[in-house]
Amino acid sequence: MRVYEVYQDCLMHSLLFDECEKLKTLDLSSFDTRNVQNMKYMFWGDTNLETINFSSFNTKNVTDMSYMFTSCWNLKNLDLSGFDTRNVQIFDMMFYGCVNLTATITISSTNVNSYSGIFGNRAATGGGSRITLHYTSTTSDLVDQMITEKSSKSNVVKGILIEG
Repeated sequence: MRVYEVYQDCLMHSLLFDECEKLKTLDLSSFDTRNVQNMKYMFWGDTNLETINFSSFNTKNVTDMSYMFTSCWNLKNLDLSGFDTRNVQIFDMMFYGCVNLTATITISSTNVNSYSGIFGNRAATGGGSRITLHYTSTTSDLVDQMITEKSSKSNVVKGILIEG
């Protein structure tokens, strides 16, 4: 039995891969997340994690992505283009300490009520790293506010307007 079969009907994946310090690569392309509401701390403290395949991740029902990648220092590239964030309410410290990360995510939720420290502790300060936030017409101001949470040398930028 694979780990994703054990958890496929869970509403929470919080702490699932928390502090797996020896983990370097993770293929979650077959992970069934259609019912998941909480991804808080999912990869927190995975300090040696370099790559994650999210190609079929369904985040449509997720309301909490806080601390999701906190202290994933070695993550270099994350393809979050398939992440549906329209129901996310909490982004606290999502990329905190992701020094070497390059990622793009679209912020589409108008119900965000917390994003404290989302880009804290030198997120995207490593050579060539960059976190880009795409936005919708209703989340443009929110994205501007989120970017103010970045560390002073963090390369966190506003991306493009996504319609629909």
